Amino acid sequence: MIAVKHIRSIGVELEGGMCAGKLREFKEALLATAFREIYRRLEAGVDGSVAVDVECDDSDEAYRKLELKTWVEVEKLEQLIGFVKLLWAHGFKQNATCGNHMHFRFRNTFYVSVFTMYDAVREYLDAYIRTYRRRRKYMQRLYNNYSKAIEDEEDIARNLLGDDRYYAINLFSFFKHSARTLEVRIMPYARNADEYIEMLNFNLVTVDAIVDKYKDTFRRSFEIRPFRLSHMEVFEQL
Repeated sequence: MIAVKHIRSIGVELEGGMCAGKLREFKEALLATAFREIYRRLEAGVDGSVAVDVECDDSDEAYRKLELKTWVEVEKLEQLIGFVKLLWAHGFKQNATCGNHMHFRFRNTFYVSVFTMYDAVREYLDAYIRTYRRRRKYMQRLYNNYSKAIEDEEDIARNLLGDDRYYAINLFSFFKHSARTLEVRIMPYARNADEYIEMLNFNLVTVDAIVDKYKDTFRRSFEIRPFRLSHMEVFEQL
């Protein structure tokens, strides 16, 4: 179990393809296991940017533009991991048209503001590059139109204003969603459940560590101190 201090919950968006019959079986399996809460929170929709080839029986419909969303409290992370393993076991597939977006809600809503600091964003990207520098599909995400790297403070401003949400780290998600989350968009498609869980663990550990490092620095930089006149200055103004 990964120990994190500042993350309250994590939401996932899984883009991919799946046979309709297998999706029904997957949902039934969720209800038959300890994942009923995840099932109640599960949303199945369509993402027009996704196109995944899946082979289904002639009598079965193929969902090639599938998007699944759900979330858990971080204390129930093992349930999310079980959900992911069960999903892939039922024939879920991803390819290069898919991205894996994750949403982080913090115990203190203020902590999302840490990522308005370029140093914090840069630290995330540096950790990402160190971890995945030898894996081409991960490095390509830094230049993808849906998940490009934030290069300077101007990019942060554009993202915050809602002019462009397609950055590796999307701050505008905080204003768009009632859950007030930070969205990490950079992760590429996963070959299997194990690779997806690896991505999930990297984001949890890295995001939480950056918040822990910068939360006090950010708070101090925005402290408002009352202005007090000295006795002499008061006398001179009389």
